[in-house]
Amino acid sequence: MPHRVALREIHHVKSVLDFADHNILIDQTMLDDFRAFSGAMTKLSVNATLICA
Repeated sequence: MPHRVALREIHHVKSVLDFADHNILIDQTMLDDFRAFSGAMTKLSVNATLICA
């Protein structure tokens, strides 16, 4: 049973790191590649209750 708990913890850490990597990639793309569209872009957030552009 302890192995299952450890595997779940490893999976959780991997998921958090994957999310952080995706978030960094999105930020870099918004700042570098699509700089000309900065006024028209919106980044969605899990905590957002209202989307404003």
